[in-house]
Amino acid sequence: MRKYKKKLGRKNYRNYSSETLTKALNEIRSKKLLLNRASAKYEICKGTLSHKLREKHNNTKPGRPNVLDDNEEKALVHILMKTAE
Repeated sequence: MRKYKKKLGRKNYRNYSSETLTKALNEIRSKKLLLNRASAKYEICKGTLSHKLREKHNNTKPGRPNVLDDNEEKALVHILMKTAE
């Protein structure tokens, strides 16, 4: 199996645990630390902390929203299957 080496100067993505993130957010919310200081202390990007505080990216489902709900989609599939026969 090949082992990839990171190139110099590349960004580190998500090099923190979820517990560390919640600790940082709790300290910011309780006004113990400012955003910049929490970012430096826990080594989490300021943008990430800011987005999590404002709940900007809490969508559980990535991508565009569905046009049809589940019942409409099932009905459409049923109709198409009937007409295909």
